[in-house]
This record gives sequence, structure tokens and C-alpha cells, in this order.
Amino acid sequence: MASTQIEEVFLTQPNPARVGPSPYTIDITNINVTNLNATNVIIGSVSATSASIGTLSANTITSIAGDLQISSTTANINFSGKTFTNIGGGVVTSVTAGGGITIGGTAINPTVTITATGVTANTYISPTITINARGQITAVVPAVTTLLTADWMQTAQTIGGASTTNFTAGSLDGTYFNLLAPALNAGTGVYTATQAGVHSASVTGINVSIPGPCYVFISKTDGLAVNKTIAIGQIGAGGGTASCLTYLNVGDSIVAGINNGGAGGDIIPHVSFTFIGS
Repeated sequence: MASTQIEEVFLTQPNPARVGPSPYTIDITNINVTNLNATNVIIGSVSATSASIGTLSANTITSIAGDLQISSTTANINFSGKTFTNIGGGVVTSVTAGGGITIGGTAINPTVTITATGVTANTYISPTITINARGQITAVVPAVTTLLTADWMQTAQTIGGASTTNFTAGSLDGTYFNLLAPALNAGTGVYTATQAGVHSASVTGINVSIPGPCYVFISKTDGLAVNKTIAIGQIGAGGGTASCLTYLNVGDSIVAGINNGGAGGDIIPHVSFTFIGS
């Protein structure tokens, strides 16, 4: 079928101008309209296989059933004051940011990003974290294990006969890396927990000159008991060891020492208290 071309259509009747009875339906196949000029044009429905309109000037278009294609690089479209309904697609004109969201870019090309919470990306061991209502981590307090570890070795500590003595952090062995945490009272050897969690405790006694039977021990003071022995080990000619894991609440304490049942003498103690985790 040959293409039919309509050069110009002018509608000059009083407003609103209507072609034919209302509603008016145009069903066309391969129709080219070079210019369509009118003050008020109401198109009830346009259904076309291939329709080309060079110039369309109208105040009201109620619906377009097919595709509207603009091929001219100099085409001007002014939709000022017009209302569109039942539009199947379009462009974004605005995006409203919700909680925890930041909007950037332009109105039609917005960039949506999650607002930074201020938490540094990292790997944390046994941290204390704060989570907001949106499930975001907003604060991280790392467990500072180095400040919660006490590990020291003495050159020697003199033990009296038939006595129970705590191992203090005096006369430290200068060849050993001694770590005295703020949680440790070096003068008494008592370690007081500043963070609740599991702690490792160990003590090794190298016998120097104690002749009688003796034992190294670890004792704990908490809300249930005072100086309760939680680990014990007998010291022979070469020495002895006691170790354990225990849970300490903030304010609970542990201490290592020796129970000597015979004559006094010297011993080289090595004590270690370490916070492991919550």
C-alpha cells in the first residue's frame, strides 16, 4: 500500500475545534502529516503503525495509544502548564532521602548513598558495638587486650617458712619483657578486672632453695568468695605450674602465690594474667 501524505491541516473553527463527531478516532497506517496547527485539538485516540507529524501545535492531547517518536534534532517541545495522566514511563524529577540516606547528583540523575556512620572499616576483636534502629553499626569500642594483660617474671622472691605468699611484681628480671598492666597492683600482685570476660591465668615457680613441700596457686575474689583457690600445682625440685581460665566481672580480682609448708627459701615466679574476650 502506497504512503499517503497530507501536506498541511488547518483547523480554524471556534474552540474547541473538533474534526468529525466526538469522540473522534483516527486509525492510520503509513500517514505523514507535515504540519498540524491548531489552537485547541482534542485527539481521542491515535493508533498508527507508522505516523509522522512534522509540526504539532495543540493545547490538549487526551491520549496517544502508540509510540511518540521525535527524530528532528531541532524539535522544541513545550509542556508548560500541561497535565499528563496514565503515563507509562518518564524521568525522575526528585528523590527524598530517608533516614541514613544521602542524595547527591542532579534531580533527574540522583546519586543515592548510605550516610557514613563514622565507624572505621576494620577487623575488631571482641569489640563493644552500638547499633541503631536501621541495623547500622554507629560506634565501636575495641577491646584493648594489651592494656588488660599482665605478664612478669622476677629474678627471685624470698618465701618465709610455713607461709602463704602472693607473687608481687618486684625485683623484675631485666632480660624478660615484663608487661605490667594498669589493672595490676605491682606491690601486691593482685590483678583487678576492668572489663568483664574470660581471663587466662597461669603461674610457674622455679624452685631455688625451698626444701619443704610447697604449692603454687591462683585464687579469685568475686561476689561469691574471697581468695578462693581456682588452680594449684605442686612444686618439686625443678618447680611447678598452675593455670586456668576464669570469668571475671568488672571489679573481680585474681592473684598468684605460693603456699609453703616447710622452711623458707627463694623461688623465681613467672605470672601471667590475660583478658581473652567477652
